[in-house]
Amino acid sequence: MPSTPAQIDTVSRLIMQGGFQEAKSLLTRILRSSPADFDANNAMGVALARTHEHERAVFYADRAVAVRPSSASARANRGNILYFLGRLGEAERDFKAGVEAEPAHVPSWRGWAKTMVLAGRLAEGEDVARQGLERLPGDRDLRQVLAQVWLEMGEPERAIGLYRRLAAEPGHEPDDLTWLAYALNYTPGAAPTEIWEAHRTAGARLARAAIASAVRVGPPPIPGGDRLRVGFLSGDLRSHSVAYFALPIIERLDRARFEVLGYSAAADHDAVSDRIRSACTRWRHVWGKPPEEVVRLVRGDGVHVLFELAGYTMGNALETLVLRPAPLCVTAIGYPNTTGLDAVDLRMVDALTDPPALDGSDGGLSSERLLRIDPCFLCYSPPPDAPEVAQRPGAPVTFASFNANTKLNEGVIDAWAKVLGEAPGSRLLIKNRALGDVGTRARVLARFAARGVDAARLELTGQAKTIPEHLAMYGRVDIALDTFPYCGTTTTCEALYMGVPVVTLAGPAEPGRHAWRVGASLLSAAGLPELIAPDVGTYVEIAARLAGDGGARRAYRGTLRARLRASSLCDADAYAARIGIALERLWRERAAHA
Repeated sequence: MPSTPAQIDTVSRLIMQGGFQEAKSLLTRILRSSPADFDANNAMGVALARTHEHERAVFYADRAVAVRPSSASARANRGNILYFLGRLGEAERDFKAGVEAEPAHVPSWRGWAKTMVLAGRLAEGEDVARQGLERLPGDRDLRQVLAQVWLEMGEPERAIGLYRRLAAEPGHEPDDLTWLAYALNYTPGAAPTEIWEAHRTAGARLARAAIASAVRVGPPPIPGGDRLRVGFLSGDLRSHSVAYFALPIIERLDRARFEVLGYSAAADHDAVSDRIRSACTRWRHVWGKPPEEVVRLVRGDGVHVLFELAGYTMGNALETLVLRPAPLCVTAIGYPNTTGLDAVDLRMVDALTDPPALDGSDGGLSSERLLRIDPCFLCYSPPPDAPEVAQRPGAPVTFASFNANTKLNEGVIDAWAKVLGEAPGSRLLIKNRALGDVGTRARVLARFAARGVDAARLELTGQAKTIPEHLAMYGRVDIALDTFPYCGTTTTCEALYMGVPVVTLAGPAEPGRHAWRVGASLLSAAGLPELIAPDVGTYVEIAARLAGDGGARRAYRGTLRARLRASSLCDADAYAARIGIALERLWRERAAHA
């Protein structure tokens, strides 16, 4: 028998309330007797997608579209499933078909715009969002897409203005608060107190949303055992920059004193995942699992200390952290700011990024206690397939930045234009994923042109296909220019490893400026204090002086890799030992106050 409206209403209510298994059971019974039922197939695709069973969801979504190919609802539902599977070309076709079938269909417009952004076609994403807003004035999701486009295009000031408006509107969504907190890291115009308040507000909103779940899971038990069990929860335990900094801890913690457990929230795994997994006592794939289930797994494994590595970045586990999966929770490596969550105990920093003299100032602007790992809170693990350092031909002098385009705020563009002005004949190479988009390249060129920089002195290019190809591009670079206030991290270490000096601007020594002081921390650990500038004028001066000193550049190129390997920035054993000592001390303190 085909489905009845009452049955589909029941399924919709169950899905809205999180009763996915009940919804799927009811739909299975309907589809057993009526396999071509449009509403049941369409709803089954949605239910399976909500439980992250996307491959199965496609099967039912295909059947729904086959029954009604002109249904905007069926097209948008299948488009959303294909989006999460990374099949973006197919998703785009479905969303466009949904819009053609029903020009005011909200999910189709939203899905189409988001697909363009995920595909890196930012200018098209902006156009689609604007077209959608002509049909759907004031739509929150489409305005959020616009703000994301502007952020990724390197226009954070513009994005933050829209995020502020969204967050101030009645009935704002949690995402509005999260995106505002995240975006404020990217502009020097944001005051530390505003950044802190945005994170604190976003964290409080996450905590309120999880109150019911927190009551169900209760407080974490105190694990036993002779060794501390240290867990790592992240969607980046794969070929990702975060993994290169997590590996020294995961692989080098003393196994006589620690067990290491991995909780991967990544959809897919690769060779780096396999390397991390081989170093773990236990490995669990938690992608798609609800927070309560992840908490039960972590607690069931008896984890004493859990490291969370994403903060507010994509694929984060903040909803899980709210439920306090372990007695001690630490946020580290992947995000340069506070989580704003009371459930997170510690944040890993060092004395340069967060000077001890500032403790207590303005409340510290951190919801976590600061765990200082000196001389640097990071340890770099170079890729094993990195090419050898290439010799530069010497002319023209080429500056470069391989940082994300989100970091190219107006202050950065100003400084780089001044550097080019002080180094006649020099060029600037900027490479990142967003610059694979023609429209984004045009916008960046226009911003430099407004400052009198000829486009002939600029080369803007998208990301390389492989890590070796990416690193080999440093063979064309003489001097790397760091971004601010969100300094580079992986890019700085990679440049040094490939023989390229990096000029950084150290932000003010005040609470809440961690992101702006990471470059100073990395270069100090590498033994390169001469490349750290206290202000923009000195930043320009150091870069221009290096451009005119071929001998100094050749000396750096010939020695930087060896110096980096010999420095504390690459001393994984010492770094892991320091972290191990800190964790044991913290656990003793925790046990004493339990």
